[in-house]
Amino acid sequence: MAGIVKKTKEDIVNAAFEIVKEKGIEGLNARNVAQKLNCSIQPIFYQFATMNELKQAVFEEIHEIYKDYMLSGENSEAAYKSMGNSYVKFARDYPEFFKIMFMRKTEINPVNFIQIDHLGDKIIQTGQKFTGLTFEEQKEFHLRVWIFTHGIATLIVTGTIKLTDEEKETLSYDDVAYLILNDEKKKIKIQDLFKKVIKVMGLPESEYEEGIGDFFELITTDKRFIILDKGYCDLKINHSTKVIIDDDDDEEYEMMNEEDMDTEEESEEENYDDESMDDLDSDDDLDDLVIIDSEEENDGELM
Repeated sequence: MAGIVKKTKEDIVNAAFEIVKEKGIEGLNARNVAQKLNCSIQPIFYQFATMNELKQAVFEEIHEIYKDYMLSGENSEAAYKSMGNSYVKFARDYPEFFKIMFMRKTEINPVNFIQIDHLGDKIIQTGQKFTGLTFEEQKEFHLRVWIFTHGIATLIVTGTIKLTDEEKETLSYDDVAYLILNDEKKKIKIQDLFKKVIKVMGLPESEYEEGIGDFFELITTDKRFIILDKGYCDLKINHSTKVIIDDDDDEEYEMMNEEDMDTEEESEEENYDDESMDDLDSDDDLDDLVIIDSEEENDGELM
């Protein structure tokens, strides 16, 4: 009699992991796991009391992969930017895992969400090294950067867009510039703004010479920005166009209206006079007429 092949907890988690990777969390059930392992469901519930317990084990495996992605470039010259790129890359490589971690319904406040584990704090601290901000200031700034980065990742996961690695590298220049201008609430010279962008993104200083041309093109073609005199730029929303009518123009307009009204009145008077003269002429014509009584008319005929 052949012995029963035992399935370890690791075997079951690995099988569940592959199912979630292919079909998403919706595809994870005891029957599918048993089929993947070519066994009955008994070994599954021998190792795990419930399916939720198995799902939690799978989630922990997913989180470890995510952490490896996020920390892969933590020692590079552009560590903060590298973490942003890794976030997008994780979404591209493991779309179903990304959905489980970042596209499920929660009641968590966004500020708390980015600090949902110790990894969140580490990312914020990495950004501090390049921005010089306090932890709370960097947390607020990181929230805005994360929202932008998360938007890109979500578009990739849902198949709305596809990005090459080269496109990811240059995509965020203008968006970081937008965040900086929005925070500082004042115009900044384009060259200085790009230096701030490089610093925030954790890029080496050599990036300035290589990227200033591309950055200038982005800023001048992006409708969110406005180019000002002496090489300054700002957000267009801070420079809304206003139509100003000069007081002299108002007076001139009023004078023109008065003249027009006078002209119209004169024209009406002339028309009235003409009509009156016509009426008088008509009266003269009536004066020439002789009204003959019917009896006089008969007498005239007899005569």
